[in-house]
Amino acid sequence: MSRHRSSIKKLKNTSQKSTPSYGTVILQKPSFFHGNFSLESATGVQQSDPLGPALFTLAIHEVTSKIKADLNIWYLDDGYIGGDPQTMLTNATMIRDSLSLISLEINNSKCELLLINHTDINKPQTSKLFQDQFPSLSIPDPILWQLLGSPPHQESAPLYLKAKIKVLDSITENLELIEPHQAFFILKNCLSIPKLAYLLRSSAPCFKCKEELEAFDTAIRINTEKISSVTFGKNSWSQPSLPIRHGGLSLHYATDLSLPCFLSSSFAYQGLVNRLLPSFTLPHGEVINATDAWSALHDSSPRQNETQSAWDDLACRDSLAALLDSPSPWNHCRLLTAQKCHTAAWSTKAFPNASVGNQLSPNELRIAIALRTGANIFESTECRCGKFVDRLGFHGLSCITNAGRFPRHSAINSILKRSLTRIVVSPLSLSTLA
Repeated sequence: MSRHRSSIKKLKNTSQKSTPSYGTVILQKPSFFHGNFSLESATGVQQSDPLGPALFTLAIHEVTSKIKADLNIWYLDDGYIGGDPQTMLTNATMIRDSLSLISLEINNSKCELLLINHTDINKPQTSKLFQDQFPSLSIPDPILWQLLGSPPHQESAPLYLKAKIKVLDSITENLELIEPHQAFFILKNCLSIPKLAYLLRSSAPCFKCKEELEAFDTAIRINTEKISSVTFGKNSWSQPSLPIRHGGLSLHYATDLSLPCFLSSSFAYQGLVNRLLPSFTLPHGEVINATDAWSALHDSSPRQNETQSAWDDLACRDSLAALLDSPSPWNHCRLLTAQKCHTAAWSTKAFPNASVGNQLSPNELRIAIALRTGANIFESTECRCGKFVDRLGFHGLSCITNAGRFPRHSAINSILKRSLTRIVVSPLSLSTLA
């Protein structure tokens, strides 16, 4: 202890020197700058301070622990409390007064009052009680309710789905300005189902919004056709919606994925909901409705603890089985080939970059998508070899007069030769490949 005190004394003495020596520690208050003005930050934590969230939660923990409500959930400065109106008013007033003692204020304009199970007669009275205590408090219409960016009930789900479609249309307009292969990669991996999955997994039963989900699927199909210059028929668009492992392009139908998203999410948070709200029992009515809707569409059903991919895989297998029932032998062979490993590496393995040779030309992209999905490539005609060429374009893969066969053969030999040379294979082995 004496050694520690002497170190402090030495620090105090050296800090008083006009020119500090090497190793001297000088404690200064951080400053905020705005133009020619500076302001010392004397209290509180700084922006981007890793200890900021922990210190803030410690400061408000005593206040949040005093709340007596049916629902009391906090994440940093975002809190959700629920109960009868009088209890909520008492808790809100207590929070405001207690936080003011530690120099924290509630921003009333960012607070919302959601009136659930209230008759129209009681709503004005309840609203007035809260607005008298908290001026500028927002009381949104039930159709505009949201919790962490997702709708809490079915009535507001269509509005959010329409907003997603509007955003999708505004973004995809700019995809026509870049290379088609890059545009297709962004549409598939960033703008289609990835933009909608969070909403489909919310507590709102989005699977009931058939019209909005079909509109989203139509928007994805139209933009895919614009990018790839491929026109999809009814049957040829069924395959792109399948995952890559089932021979598709992972452009999932929102209508098909809505049930797996909702069911997997509902059963996943069942234990958490039971801990937060012991009086709330699961599965609730919407989960039962979703399970019944699933049973009506599919014969089998996975266990409740399965993931979203397990639910989706069952639906995809049923769709694939329906496509394999096609009487066309070409269609059957194409689907089996499309399920092989690496047949869609151009779509999944690497970002399309022309400088490293990963980017397909517009014509190559059109042919690759059309051959994989069974869409029409061109109008039927007669080949110079004398055989009939259908719209699917398979004849070019085996035509004896196709000049592209020889360059491809030479290119494959060249790749093999360079690879074997790099691992020091004997010249005799290389000559057999030429």
